[in-house]
Amino acid sequence: MNILVKTYDGNIVFRPETTWKRGDDCVYLPEFIDSVEAAPVVFVRICKSGRSVGRQFATRYYDAVGYGMLLYPTELLNSGPEGFASACCLDHTSFLSLPCLDRMSLGDGELCIAKGSEIQRYKAPGAGEIEDAIEFATRFCYIRTGDFLAVELEKRKPLCNRQQPSTLVVGSYGGYPLFDFTVNF
Repeated sequence: MNILVKTYDGNIVFRPETTWKRGDDCVYLPEFIDSVEAAPVVFVRICKSGRSVGRQFATRYYDAVGYGMLLYPTELLNSGPEGFASACCLDHTSFLSLPCLDRMSLGDGELCIAKGSEIQRYKAPGAGEIEDAIEFATRFCYIRTGDFLAVELEKRKPLCNRQQPSTLVVGSYGGYPLFDFTVNF
């Protein structure tokens, strides 16, 4: 199982399964990480393998949708192209909520992410944006049953740093709790 990510800038990258943080919990960052950036995502669960999937057939390739957040260590991002690849591989940095929602719920609600007293809201994308992402991703790679395709809803923003040693992040969709985790340095 892989996590394909369509970045906000329009690139396709992979995150290995080891980045997926199953369950809400604390994430403890290694001592060489001093700050973290984050991007909210909508993701779909791939239910059929394929390559070069046409947009008109994309709905056949996913069966559920979810929301989450991807963490990126800033130090690794700033160390060049290999650094970005390393940032995408750091364990327990992909928060993808389960159970997934029915794919018909796309575009119906609003993703809310709270960090302390700050709340950010993101409009859920429609099915057309997901179908575009599947078509685009399968130009470059083969998708397999069980993979996730995540689409970033916004550019990465600073989330926390070592000066604030513990940060609680809570996500919900239409009042339904998705995730809550604490980032610890």
